[in-house]
Amino acid sequence: MKYELFLQYEGKEIGQNELLKEFKEMWKSKNRKIKDVAALKLYYNAEEHKCYYVVNETESGNF
Repeated sequence: MKYELFLQYEGKEIGQNELLKEFKEMWKSKNRKIKDVAALKLYYNAEEHKCYYVVNETESGNF
């Protein structure tokens, strides 16, 4: 099964692919390698318009 997830809040919409793309761009801007990400969790807070992340169960932040 193939699916896409979109979040809508206050007239704005963001999809899972867009969040993943933004994460990858942010990660690379820190001179980090995508191949080093074995596990990724993304938590989008619609009220703050921020996405929080946990990488490999050890590193976290937001963008």
